Amino acid sequence: MTMGKTVREYSSEELRRYNPRKNLEKYQKDLRVIKRGDRVVIEDLIQRIQEEMDQIQRAKRLAEKRWKKALTDSDYLGSVALDLLNFYQGIERTFEVIAKGIDGKIPKNGEWHRKLLDQMAYEIKTIRPAILSAETKTILDEYRKFRHLIRTIYSFQLNAEKIKGLVVKLPKAWKGFQLDLTDFINQFLKSHSAGNPPH
Repeated sequence: MTMGKTVREYSSEELRRYNPRKNLEKYQKDLRVIKRGDRVVIEDLIQRIQEEMDQIQRAKRLAEKRWKKALTDSDYLGSVALDLLNFYQGIERTFEVIAKGIDGKIPKNGEWHRKLLDQMAYEIKTIRPAILSAETKTILDEYRKFRHLIRTIYSFQLNAEKIKGLVVKLPKAWKGFQLDLTDFINQFLKSHSAGNPPH
């Protein structure tokens, strides 16, 4: 296994025009060049990822919207925390789809949430390239840790500054996740359509 992937720099114009749904829909057309058995599997995988992406984006928008209200009404902190939890859980469900459908294995037992995130940053030779860059993995790990924290404390114990930091980083976390995932799907489909295993 090889850790991480090369971090690609994107211009502000690229990020502004980026549309994850449009990109994922484009890949469905590419499935025609893949043999039938693999095509069915990959088509289902892309559809499931697409559905999760919609929900993740919705959780992101809700967190940002409710955070604005929390600035003047602390009762909204709990709602923002729940939205942040949903944001990462949606991303984690996407990882589970890939781990089960492509890697053929998913971590179990203790610390499986951390192990699953680690798995997405590794290349698995002859199976797939790394999915996450080191930068994206690092920022998503903050949301993973928050996921654990929020499930072990009362809502009135929430730290407003901690939540603020996560809300502020949402755009970067979301874009990094989208771009890494889209690059992965592109590489994965190309390798299958060419009849070559991923490198």
